Amino acid sequence: MIESLEVRIKDEVDLFILEHRVNKFIEKNFLNNHSLTIITRELATNILKYGGEGYIRIDLTPEKIIILAEDEGKKRKNVSELNISSGLGLGLKIIENNSDEMEIKKNALGGTTVKVVINLLQKSEKDLRISVGMATRPKHLEDKNGDVVVFKKINGEYLLVVADVLGHGDKAYEVAERIKEYTMKVNNITTLYNFFIGLEMEIAGTRGSAVFSAVISSQKIEYFNIGNIRAWLASYKNVKYLSQVPGIVGRSPVNFKSFIEGGGLYNSVLIVCTDGITRRFTPETYSSLINESENVQQVAEKILAECGLPEDDATVVILKG
Repeated sequence: MIESLEVRIKDEVDLFILEHRVNKFIEKNFLNNHSLTIITRELATNILKYGGEGYIRIDLTPEKIIILAEDEGKKRKNVSELNISSGLGLGLKIIENNSDEMEIKKNALGGTTVKVVINLLQKSEKDLRISVGMATRPKHLEDKNGDVVVFKKINGEYLLVVADVLGHGDKAYEVAERIKEYTMKVNNITTLYNFFIGLEMEIAGTRGSAVFSAVISSQKIEYFNIGNIRAWLASYKNVKYLSQVPGIVGRSPVNFKSFIEGGGLYNSVLIVCTDGITRRFTPETYSSLINESENVQQVAEKILAECGLPEDDATVVILKG
């Protein structure tokens, strides 16, 4: 999936509009990349100064940010013909210092196109670390758990599955084990929808299960959440409650819908819990522990101990980037 932004540049007021929209784009996609603001400002300034008018376009992929700046090559002041070095001036060095690739070309009908690339994958993959905390237990006086958690790495991405099978005891445990075995066998995810279809077929005709599943890459979290499992994406700035779709996987047909959160888990925390955790629990009540503790396993165990309901299987998962 590509996220895009395009802004027309015609006069000086557009510089302020561009900066505002770029900052919103950064915030929306959790980029935390100030180079984008610097580069687009320099490119837009040069459009006005040497190209008359044009546009700035930003395309965000999981691997890179691509910035295109194109001007019409009109209204140049004191420049009789196109001169790339003159046209970009001091801004050229600024752009080079804040990007990984830059390509400049003269258009056949006049004007200039500048393509700038900021690589995300090579920078982020080596820095991406996920601390994992998982705490789960069966209903009081039961010895088998109908909740199941699987967290594994597949081709550079992380797959998380949290399932809460209906009911308790042996029958719920049998379905939970089928979910676990199916997930452990998966070694390639073409789409999250394909994973869901396979899981639905695996437990079709059973008592069914609520399921939260997410694929976490270096730049985004794609997830589906069917049933009564609660999930949040938290940072120091805010806490976002993740979307849910009603249904029971394996028991009745479900209208599948996936959602995407940009930015992966950089400086963020994903918290997932089954309905065996009291509704009084929210990440805000444990924000200092979640954000500051280096041992998320201890935090998950503490939440389970303090918020777990004895009459139900209960699970808490914390993934901290």
